[in-house]
Amino acid sequence: MRTCRRRHRLLPVSPRFPSFFPFLFFFLFLVGKQLLIKITVFQILAGAFAISAAQSGFANRLISSLATTSPSIPPILVIGTGAADLRTVFPPNILPGIVLSYLEGLRTSFIVAIAFAGVSFLASFVLPWQRLHSKPAGEMMMA
Repeated sequence: MRTCRRRHRLLPVSPRFPSFFPFLFFFLFLVGKQLLIKITVFQILAGAFAISAAQSGFANRLISSLATTSPSIPPILVIGTGAADLRTVFPPNILPGIVLSYLEGLRTSFIVAIAFAGVSFLASFVLPWQRLHSKPAGEMMMA
């Protein structure tokens, strides 16, 4: 099977950018420009913090767990290898300890993700609730 890898050097955005158009148009026309900017900035910042926290938690827990499950293996080799190539790089008798360390790291990543979700859930109660659209002065609400 042949794969085609084209480089989009002339485009300032990725080819997947059009998948964001419905989301952007919805918020731009229904919510307004000010709120769209606030939502986008907070989503980008929260995503960046969450991913970096989960990745560092994964790596730290993997390193500390490797010291007990497979002390003869250098942790930098395991981290540099990646999950896809573990079976080809390491012998089968060492692999169970490495897999257990990976599971500990994944558990830590999930804990970080759940913590970020919990904080955002609690923050939703603190933020003020306001109407996104104001009704015209002559229009009455229907009961």
